[in-house]
Amino acid sequence: MQNPYLSIWTKPKETFRLFFKERPSKSVYKLPFVVLGISLALNVGQDIFQVLGADSSLTTKILVYLFLTPFTIGLVFLFMGLIQPWMIKIVGNIWNGEASRKEIANVNALSYIPACLIVIYQLTLLIIGQEPSTDNINILFHYAIWILTFSFFIIGLSIVQKFSYGIALLNFFISILPFIILRLMLSY
Repeated sequence: MQNPYLSIWTKPKETFRLFFKERPSKSVYKLPFVVLGISLALNVGQDIFQVLGADSSLTTKILVYLFLTPFTIGLVFLFMGLIQPWMIKIVGNIWNGEASRKEIANVNALSYIPACLIVIYQLTLLIIGQEPSTDNINILFHYAIWILTFSFFIIGLSIVQKFSYGIALLNFFISILPFIILRLMLSY
């Protein structure tokens, strides 16, 4: 099997096809979720500092980030490995989608491989003494990564569910609609 960390960049369709052909859907591909959890910890760490009123020494920051990381990794696994794939599977049943929840979780994981570059950027910011929040990441870089991630996700979802790209996009948007409505209700 080819290395998905390299092949996803140039051949996303082939990467997804080979991944699901050669790898059984028994387990979820975990490393991208761990990296996303680290990114989330780095992103919310500054908010924790403000709430606690803690000093911003490098040692304190590292301790807070180390404490936050297992919690945020768990949240990423919960949402992207269980809840969102389950919602996508339920909505995908409307169009006779064929993917299991674990296969959709693997699509999530493989799609977020480009987002691993954001963590490298955040760690670089932390090392040079700046706040490692995603607000400090170059906006063009951030959007380019987001577009790649989203397009890889739609490609992967269409392959695993056996949908066209349009139906895969609709499958995704309808599945996140409850979260959007909840967010709007909480913001008022």
